[in-house]
Amino acid sequence: MPKHEFLSIPDVEGNSNYGGYFHDPHAIQLEDDLVVYLVDTLNWIPSSNPSNPGEWCGYGLNYWGPTIIDKRGARKAARVFRSWAALLEEGPEQIELTGQFGWGQEGGPEDGRCETFTQARGPVTENLRRIAELADQAATEPFVLLHSGSRCGNVRPALGGPLTSTRVAGASRCRPARASVLPSRGGIRGSLPASTSSLRPRRRRCK
Repeated sequence: MPKHEFLSIPDVEGNSNYGGYFHDPHAIQLEDDLVVYLVDTLNWIPSSNPSNPGEWCGYGLNYWGPTIIDKRGARKAARVFRSWAALLEEGPEQIELTGQFGWGQEGGPEDGRCETFTQARGPVTENLRRIAELADQAATEPFVLLHSGSRCGNVRPALGGPLTSTRVAGASRCRPARASVLPSRGGIRGSLPASTSSLRPRRRRCK
């Protein structure tokens, strides 16, 4: 399962060696399915994309590469992650959530359905709180919060090209795709058009 990494790093002017932090042993990880589930609220957070700043929308997470959350967005990021931790803490020990729209290997368009995924409540809420603490640090100290997208260090050119590419695959929750597809358990999963600059799910959800 692809993962997203979050790490506090020094806020050094001119620092561009973000690739050196990919898969850092101190990074806090969230599974891709969970990040996609949270994405509507993560898109409220001001951010920057150091691999392609000119075409970045200014908010949310870069799915394929690095995202920087500095003092402009750190306080909001801390509140968002901490709020999700508090909400999910109210769930059962094994939290079942609705994921993205997908199709089976043999099924046609009419056979599509929303996947579900399960997360253990304790580790998830703990990691969300730890990310909030890193955001607190970025808000008050000379640090930034670095997010490394789920494909950092393992980008397949057929899907996204190098990290400097603008082809950022987004997430399609509960709606068929109209563009490229990403592999998924038991079939294929939809993604947004290649021009999307951050994770932006479709609005329709499964009933």
